[in-house]
Amino acid sequence: MERGLSPPVRVFPTLEEAAGALAQSFILSAREAIKERGRALIVLTGGTTTRALYQVLLERNRTSLDWDRIEFFWGDERCVPASSDDSNYGVARRMFLDPLGVPEAHVHPMRGDLTPPARAAEEYSREIVRVVDHVVPWFDLVLLGLGADGHTASLFPRSRSLAEARRPVISIPHPAGHPRVPRLTLTRPALGSSRAIAFLVAGASKAQSLASTLAADQDADFPASLLRPVGTTTWYVDVAAAAKVPPERLVSGTGVPHP
Repeated sequence: MERGLSPPVRVFPTLEEAAGALAQSFILSAREAIKERGRALIVLTGGTTTRALYQVLLERNRTSLDWDRIEFFWGDERCVPASSDDSNYGVARRMFLDPLGVPEAHVHPMRGDLTPPARAAEEYSREIVRVVDHVVPWFDLVLLGLGADGHTASLFPRSRSLAEARRPVISIPHPAGHPRVPRLTLTRPALGSSRAIAFLVAGASKAQSLASTLAADQDADFPASLLRPVGTTTWYVDVAAAAKVPPERLVSGTGVPHP
């Protein structure tokens, strides 16, 4: 989140409407990047809320962009095969990228099937550097979610990974309270090397996590509060997730203050 600023929290009646608004921001960010630099570099995320975004982009915006000019990365991944339903890359590939016909060379998955995970992290770090060609910020848009426990990407509360300041990608052991599968994740500096970060959060189970994260000021209990992108941060949330956020922090999807 931007230093010294309160990022906008846009609230919508449903997840589908929040995803629709985020899809429009996705399109605008990609178009601007393509116009200025000839391509757009987008970081995708996992979780059930992201699937709603994929559906909107595929069903309503298939012809809105030159998809051949977009390159896709991932913010985190479980160390599972791409065929697994737990693979962020696999889900995006099947639901979104393949139906759009995105060129294979423009899809940069984390190798969840590669062992040991530390090797996969090192290879992904090299892949990022190769593609971004040292241009800062690296990414045009980073998409993120928020867990009920406060994690974002695979940066978990009070984890040692939050202190990583050098490497763009690291591997982590399975987090407490989650399936016993190691993970790969972009680090705070890598996520922050972006022109825009957009969070998509939905459901009553996220209400306390969202409220606490928005109230936090660089608190390791709420990793999303530690992110400082080069550009902007915007939250797209449904009313259930926003239930515990002070009304004055909320803006309706139309830009009118939320009552």
